[in-house]
Amino acid sequence: MLSKLQRSSLTVEGVERTYAYVIPENLNLSQPRAIHFSFHGAGSDADYHSRLTKFHELAIEDGHVVVYPEAIRTDRDGKEVKQWHDGTKSNRARKAGVDDAAFVLALIEVFAEKFALDRGQIYASGFSNGGAFSLRLAVEYADTFAAVGSVGALLAHDTAQTASTNAAPAVVIMGDKDPVVPYDHAYARAGVQYEVTEMLGAEATMTGLVSNVAETVEKRLSPLDLTDPTRVIAKEYYNEEIQPVAWLYTVKGGGHTWPGGPKVQPAYFGRVSQQLEASRVLWQQMKLLNRESKVMQS
Repeated sequence: MLSKLQRSSLTVEGVERTYAYVIPENLNLSQPRAIHFSFHGAGSDADYHSRLTKFHELAIEDGHVVVYPEAIRTDRDGKEVKQWHDGTKSNRARKAGVDDAAFVLALIEVFAEKFALDRGQIYASGFSNGGAFSLRLAVEYADTFAAVGSVGALLAHDTAQTASTNAAPAVVIMGDKDPVVPYDHAYARAGVQYEVTEMLGAEATMTGLVSNVAETVEKRLSPLDLTDPTRVIAKEYYNEEIQPVAWLYTVKGGGHTWPGGPKVQPAYFGRVSQQLEASRVLWQQMKLLNRESKVMQS
């Protein structure tokens, strides 16, 4: 296996689905390994998301497998943007009956045949529409995912209605000046991707995801770049056993962008913060939330 992006496909419910992935070379495939699925935003694709997040570089560094699944267009002429079923009412994939969750569950079995998959270390993350899809997985497939992460995404109202007390732990990163997915519904501007009423605010999202909070700790992170006007506030959520169950990172002044990612992201999405390396933070925090290892070998 080469440590470079590979592409493949499989058929799910009669539809060909594609994905990219990296299995680091020299990885001992007989030893239990984690797998991380990361989902692109609406209108994007797996290749761009891999360049934006560089999660595969962390996979090579850390010794796990990363997969970048790709959403599909729902129209016959292929003019609609690729979009994940994120639980919002206006979502095109939802309206078309696309079962993206079935795609991800099928991918888990595909990779379980390639290496010793630790069922207690299956993670999901995403940006924007892909992040909202990850949060949906946290609620609806809590027994499958050890933890999820999202950037520029919040919990859909409809998904929150089905949330139980055992949603998978979550790491959420949000810019408080996000013009696409408003942080607290306080403001938005014309041309937003989602209707404001379809998603909860940041604090309500955390309440919807975490029901057994005994204590929260909030702290302002030291700036990494004094020339960058954005700042980061981290809020940690702990259960009664004083174990971490969730994190909310608020990027003050941050937009609908990937913190620590390429500085050249669409200007109309707002400021790109360099005060937080979103990819590394998501992965490091999700790893802290491992569940009991369940190794599966074919």
